[in-house]
Amino acid sequence: MAVSSARAEDPGDEITVSTTSELVAAMSPANAGRTIRIQPGVYCPKAPLTLPEGSEVIGAGIMEYEGSLPAGFRAGTTTEIVPADGRDACLPEVGLFVGNAVFNLTDGSSLRGVKVSIDAARHTFGGNTVVIRAIGGQVTRASMSECDIQARSGTVPYAPSIPGGRALSIMTGDNPPNHDPPGDPRIHVVVSRSIFRGNGPNGAVMVFTSHYESRAQTSVFFHANVFTGFLAALDLVGGISRSFVVLSEEIRTPVTDTLTEVLAIGNLYRGRGIASVGAAGLTAAATAGNADSTFNRLSFTSVGDRIENVGAGINGRAALRRGATHGFLDDNLVELHLVGTELSTVESAADMTMCAVGAPPNVRVDRVGDRNWIHLAATGLEGSGKRDNVFGHSVARCGQVDDLGNDNGVSVKGSLRLWNVQNDNIDPDPPADLFTREP
Repeated sequence: MAVSSARAEDPGDEITVSTTSELVAAMSPANAGRTIRIQPGVYCPKAPLTLPEGSEVIGAGIMEYEGSLPAGFRAGTTTEIVPADGRDACLPEVGLFVGNAVFNLTDGSSLRGVKVSIDAARHTFGGNTVVIRAIGGQVTRASMSECDIQARSGTVPYAPSIPGGRALSIMTGDNPPNHDPPGDPRIHVVVSRSIFRGNGPNGAVMVFTSHYESRAQTSVFFHANVFTGFLAALDLVGGISRSFVVLSEEIRTPVTDTLTEVLAIGNLYRGRGIASVGAAGLTAAATAGNADSTFNRLSFTSVGDRIENVGAGINGRAALRRGATHGFLDDNLVELHLVGTELSTVESAADMTMCAVGAPPNVRVDRVGDRNWIHLAATGLEGSGKRDNVFGHSVARCGQVDDLGNDNGVSVKGSLRLWNVQNDNIDPDPPADLFTREP
């Protein structure tokens, strides 16, 4: 039986909301496991909306399609969430949005048929649009489908060393004093038939994954989504080590033995030209402070994805040392599987950049670490023709690293002959000596 407010008492009842106050009330943990339906209209929360565990939150939006991909909601059906800004669509609301996310998804929760609109000039709160997180022994299983999500403008961080401005952030771990809780966190996410949009003159990062806690694991499945107007579509990072100064004492949080597995099928990544630095950025391990990051593994499988109008197609880095005083990175691995992926980058761009070790632009480091590898396998890959591809170390593409270390590298499955039979229009090809068997 449907009811007209957020105060239903029978856990088996659906909750139907039609005002912001009802929507906020429906997010109570007491509504765990219930279905919450949001009527068409504009809703202006002033604080994050945390979905009750096991709940299904369903907007009224009817997604229209172009072929198999989402194109936007049918007119008159949209359920739109706009963080309160005191004017325009949210004029009736009092105050401004304060918080680190518009939506927090919890274990067993799902979000469907909802649009989140962010104004590039006014919505500058720290954090990300949608956050999925697990800490300590938590297991978080969540899903999104037929949503239209806009990234927040700017780069105001969620917390120290945790980036902001992402449309979707999937992460494990917390900040001191809760930076090393007992247990090993797990996250499982499915995102399908949704649109992720950039914001502001420089775009934004659409999806960010990271582990700030050792022995954490994340699996993500992306299916038939559209990523558009981005600076970077997927910023997939494995383990990120950090350090903090608390009451004049440095707290180091090394990260080790994490696993990130991403499967992407039938998605479209449409950038904004040369300014789009990468449709898919893959980094097994990185540093954000004076602590080490070791034995992290990131696996990315792309099946039938299309990457268009970007300045860089796929960037792979096994280990990224972000500062000259940061920790070191050893024994990290990126596994990249491309099946029927189509790359269409702009001229003077790179379809593929594979750097075993690297540093950010304008940062020089003495060394990064040892035994960091990228393993690449491809079949049915379609490239853009002559481009500035990199399958080794390039200062322009990989950063300034004085000592490239020991046993770091890139390997490609098969032989160069087989590569040219199975793949087309990748120019230049990977060098012959990177392949795992002779022609």
